Amino acid sequence: MADATTMLGLTGPGMGLTRMSAFAPPVNTEPVQPHGVHFGGGALPEFYLPYPAKTSPHLERARTFAADWTRRIGIGRAGVWTDHWADAQDFGLWAALSVPHAPAQAVELVAAWGVWGFHYDDFIDDRFKRTRDLAGARSYVDRLMTFLPAELSAMPVPADPVQAGLADLWTRMAPTLPPSGRAAYPGQLGEFLRGPLWEIHNVLLGRVPDPVDYLEMRRQTGGGMFAYGLAMAALGGDLPTAVREHRTMRALAEIFAEAPGIRNDVLSYDKEIRAGDTHNAVLITQQFLGCDRGRATAIVNDLLTQRIKQFQRLAAVDVPRLARELELDAIDRASLTGVVDALRDWLAGDHVWQSGSPRYR
Repeated sequence: MADATTMLGLTGPGMGLTRMSAFAPPVNTEPVQPHGVHFGGGALPEFYLPYPAKTSPHLERARTFAADWTRRIGIGRAGVWTDHWADAQDFGLWAALSVPHAPAQAVELVAAWGVWGFHYDDFIDDRFKRTRDLAGARSYVDRLMTFLPAELSAMPVPADPVQAGLADLWTRMAPTLPPSGRAAYPGQLGEFLRGPLWEIHNVLLGRVPDPVDYLEMRRQTGGGMFAYGLAMAALGGDLPTAVREHRTMRALAEIFAEAPGIRNDVLSYDKEIRAGDTHNAVLITQQFLGCDRGRATAIVNDLLTQRIKQFQRLAAVDVPRLARELELDAIDRASLTGVVDALRDWLAGDHVWQSGSPRYR
């Protein structure tokens, strides 16, 4: 079998997305109907992840905080989740696995961000994607962005639990961030907030995105850079600008932001196709290549494997080269190592949580 980087047109030093001749067949732009799709029969592949998952000693504290925060903000009153469903997804465990070495308050904050972020995804699907209300979704997202003010004194008054949750989390998080993080995080989160607008637009057009378009957008719709910002915030500290903006760090961040979403598409296939959602890499591969679910799953998993292996190569070879190239001192080298380790921990922990979460069963 040709590897997925060839099948899906991912080549070059950063595996940048490039249109290849493999994409010559036209995309089927008719809406995908779930009728006739075989649910539950797709065997999960063996995912490649060479990093062991670790669990924070603050697991139970994070679980308690997430449950209390969910009720205080009123997530269950937004009309999409119940408090019980929020608890069942276990975002305390998600945080404890994703940031296992973070201090207790940071793990709590990540857990609450998990509740908010995953709920936002379902809220937008229910409120706007299902009703095909693109104008309403744009207006809502624009309003949400005002809850990330540079000056916290300018925080608007929230009108619903989604807005209240974001206002609370930004108020807690912003003072803890270094200047670079405080400047970057609203943009990172904004990518995630705006991602569903592209999906709703596709629904309105009856369009199934081609693999190139989809993979270019998956980091955004999956909240990849949002997660990257959370990982950096939980780690604390900062990196020199030259390190943060170096091509190697950008490549690491890109893979970190992309891999969980690709794996999620394999795990959540039944859930999404039952709901009539066409934004799934396995389904898109089936449609585009005219193959069955098993073949499409293998292709998507091969793509994921190649991306994780590229992450390994970057961490093992390019990161030390970066440190030499920029002549980093011992303190900055230690910070750089800490960032790479934190990204590994998150990839491993999120993998374990996704694989066991009732959210995708």
